[in-house]
Amino acid sequence: MWKYQNLKIFLKIIILLLAMIPIAFGSSVIQEEIKWTIPDIVTVTVYNQGYQTASGIWLDTINPKKHRIIAISRDLVGKYSFGDSILIIGTNDYDGVYCIEDLMHVRWKKRIDILINPKDKINKFYNIKIYKL
Repeated sequence: MWKYQNLKIFLKIIILLLAMIPIAFGSSVIQEEIKWTIPDIVTVTVYNQGYQTASGIWLDTINPKKHRIIAISRDLVGKYSFGDSILIIGTNDYDGVYCIEDLMHVRWKKRIDILINPKDKINKFYNIKIYKL
């Protein structure tokens, strides 16, 4: 059974995907009305964490990847906050919807970290689009 929040996110993803269809195929979307379709371009890295995030979430240390959590750089805090859902596009294996539950060190700008399992491959991706849902 769908919860209201999950249905809301699902519908926004569908609208976002429809907005990406080129106008040549007959799709037209008014960008002023759908402000959340304007992406932020960031660098995406991956990290593994201890037991607790900055927002207070306790993690499953065996499989932290299942939480689908990201950390954001502090320059993005004005636009995003803890608990916001983010759609990441352009990282292949890590594309999808994540929840912001952690912060990065102050030295990083325009960057997000995806929480992974300790045994997963370390990756870094440039010019990745993120959308607030």
